[in-house]
Amino acid sequence: MKGYYLSERPSISIPNSIKAMYDADLIFENAGLTKIIPTCTAYPYFSSKHKIYKFICLRKFKRACDKLKDEYIFLQYPTNFGYRRLFSHAIADISRRNKVIFLINNLNGLKYESKRIERIDRFILRKSNRIISQNEKMSDYLHREYRIPSNRMMNLDFMIYLTESINVDSREKRNEIVYAGNIDDSENFIDEYRKEKIGTTMSVYGQSKSQEKLDSDNVKYRGKFPNDIVNLKLKGSFGLVWGGKSSKKLNGNLGNYARINSPHKASLYIVARLPIITSNEAAIAPFVERYNIGFTINSLSEIPEKIRDLTQDEYGKMVSNITLVSNRISKGKNLLDLIEKVVASS
Repeated sequence: MKGYYLSERPSISIPNSIKAMYDADLIFENAGLTKIIPTCTAYPYFSSKHKIYKFICLRKFKRACDKLKDEYIFLQYPTNFGYRRLFSHAIADISRRNKVIFLINNLNGLKYESKRIERIDRFILRKSNRIISQNEKMSDYLHREYRIPSNRMMNLDFMIYLTESINVDSREKRNEIVYAGNIDDSENFIDEYRKEKIGTTMSVYGQSKSQEKLDSDNVKYRGKFPNDIVNLKLKGSFGLVWGGKSSKKLNGNLGNYARINSPHKASLYIVARLPIITSNEAAIAPFVERYNIGFTINSLSEIPEKIRDLTQDEYGKMVSNITLVSNRISKGKNLLDLIEKVVASS
């Protein structure tokens, strides 16, 4: 396949927060795209070498692109080049001679409610030839707020989650849900869940600075596991996707972001064969309902009754359906199909 990509694949162990970037990099490689420069592994942001190193990588990237014309160049967004003016100018120049395709992992301006970053997001993404967006809600947002033409966007639906370790254990409907991810970002709604004594046990997975505060009658901390095996460790019957400080509705910046974002944890639940519970306002809600791989709610207090009313046969059907979706996500087939579609359109 003709085309190029920027590789920012880490050479060290992969924390969950950048697994999406790592997996997409592998799919670019498997699609037959060529690295535009040798892998640009970023130092941690707190490293004194970070600023110098990313400047060197950006310069190499720009020089390599200057030698190309009318080529497809795939980049994940945001990149490790950061939000400096130099990167914005580089993309503006590169896009005049080549076709730049962004795969969106995050819209950090919206996620963190930063007007400065959102202005940069808007400027850079408008320079693209095509955008692989996470879902239709995100594409609508980019069209409405960033004024990016709809015909430039393609929808991934679910983030990929590459793994060879697919769960084979049978799932049974029990009154236990799973929440995995950045617990510190979610601590407020977990606090409310505990204080309201919602009658479903929540098993929590991930790193937290306040683990000792998590355990209670209905919340149990289960630990943190490497991303390549965590799907095998999730014990429960459903995976929860939620955002914000409230157990009653999506709110705050993370709650608002959930309205356009396809969170990576949803893909983790899918490869773990855990039917999904999410807000009916979440961007992934239409997919959960369309594929019948879980159910939606208005507030977390509805969960016990929803589980109680679900028959074992209905639950078994959800698990069967989620297995079919898992086969695409765990192999990156949904992303690979879009890459092929972009290149074939030339």
